Amino acid sequence: MIDEEPAEISHIGRRLALRALAGLALLSLLLAVLIGGSIGSLWFAGVLAGDDAWWLALPWGATAVAGVLLAWRIGGCLLVAAPPPEGVPLARELAPSLYALCDRIGRDCGGRPVDTVWITGDINAAVLRRPRWGLVGPIETHLLIGLPLAHSVSERQLCAIVAHEYGHLAVQSRFVDAWGAQARSAWFRAVERCIDRLPLFGAMLDRLTRNEVCTALRLARIEEFEADRVAAGAVGADLLAETLVEVAARERFLRCDFWVKVMAQCASSPRPRMRPYRDMGLGMVAGFLPGDGRGACLRAICDEGDALHPSLAERLAALGEWPASDMPVEDSVAERHLALLVPRLAWELDRAWWAEMRYEWRDAYLRSRPDASSG
Repeated sequence: MIDEEPAEISHIGRRLALRALAGLALLSLLLAVLIGGSIGSLWFAGVLAGDDAWWLALPWGATAVAGVLLAWRIGGCLLVAAPPPEGVPLARELAPSLYALCDRIGRDCGGRPVDTVWITGDINAAVLRRPRWGLVGPIETHLLIGLPLAHSVSERQLCAIVAHEYGHLAVQSRFVDAWGAQARSAWFRAVERCIDRLPLFGAMLDRLTRNEVCTALRLARIEEFEADRVAAGAVGADLLAETLVEVAARERFLRCDFWVKVMAQCASSPRPRMRPYRDMGLGMVAGFLPGDGRGACLRAICDEGDALHPSLAERLAALGEWPASDMPVEDSVAERHLALLVPRLAWELDRAWWAEMRYEWRDAYLRSRPDASSG
């Protein structure tokens, strides 16, 4: 089955790219018609007003104004810049060993060196390529690494993760073409903006593009398998399988244990008694012992998947690997490459987390008060 995926990726990707280009061309044509019609209406209104037929010029003037406003909104939908990276930027001179590691993996996978590493609050990693100024400029490569991920994986495992992310870029450039991926992204951003800014027109586009969205989700799932194949060729299938299991187990621990305990404090305290990102490394050590419940945890998460990602069981089956339960204990990426930077990075992420959660926390705390429940 997996041997047929490259051809399927090429076929689906090119078909979606052509549809995206057609959609962008139609929106551009509509924008040009609106601009031309507005200019023509304004000119005709001026002619009528010059002939003292101002009562006839008013409808043409109103039409010109309406056309300009609609053109402005559609132009804003078309010119949507690629989203910038989120997180804390990490300068190359602050973490030279991490940059060297990521650059080496990028070269092994046929990718470009990393321009900027960003530290995020997710247990995830991603490689993002975008123009420097959003819509125009030289293409830059950004690597996003979650601080929880840095606490969770070793240097070897980070190599497997980065290789997988570069695998996505390799798949797109080899089978789908980079222009196709950029066209799809621009089209879906334009549709999403139309839905927000032009309710009637956006609702029509939403109905017309539902099949494309479903096809794009199917393509994303297939690309996951192919990116795994690229990563396995770079670092080995056994290491990639080990890393997939480790990250899935750690993510489940954070989701079902660590963050649950953090948020449980809102019932008794107006502010958290701990800083989650500052204490996360210690929480990983204390609450996730090597081999502790690994088999049960693996059985629980093996069938978890979503619209974009196949389940862990499917990915391991495609790799033909099932890692041993007694994985070696190694220093984490945070310990080896970010040791002196972790306090500052954690402080930045804790501050951003509290800015986002403070009102939700306050409301939960007030609802838990006895006087609030009695009232």
